[in-house]
Amino acid sequence: MAHEPERRPASWRPPDSARRDPSPVPASGAEIEEALTAAERLLVQAREDARHAQNVQFAAITLLVLSLVSIGGVVIAIIESASPLAILAFASLCALGIPAAVYLMQIARSVSRDRDTLALQIAVEIATMIGDVFLDVAADESWSMVRVESVRLRLSVFPLERRVIPVAKYRTRTASKAE
Repeated sequence: MAHEPERRPASWRPPDSARRDPSPVPASGAEIEEALTAAERLLVQAREDARHAQNVQFAAITLLVLSLVSIGGVVIAIIESASPLAILAFASLCALGIPAAVYLMQIARSVSRDRDTLALQIAVEIATMIGDVFLDVAADESWSMVRVESVRLRLSVFPLERRVIPVAKYRTRTASKAE
């Protein structure tokens, strides 16, 4: 029978600062303020991105309409003149205009589909996390109602699925702490 060597424990241990307590550490008011400010910046960036996308979509649709109007003008001119050179011009215009119109329609569709940018998704995630914990932090740090309401109002600008953050939870927690 072969003798298996005895396994010894690894000698490397993470430093104490890197070891994590299995229970989550509650956030502080300063961390909530920093995270909320970052989420607000991301929300502004996402709105600017959406505005830019809307401008691109408007430009694509405008170019499409102008292309169709110019093709219509060429068709009318060809019907009026009925010369072989005009028919050749019309054929080349259609050969270039139709693919360009299809491309512009694809741009307009893709811009309208991609409205939710990464910045907006991250901003909403941060705001959701803040919404989940800020009442507990407010109770632990004895925030004033003005500060609690200002955070609630700042969170209300985010397109959260559950926008209502109950005030009664905060009042109940602070009342039970006072007892």
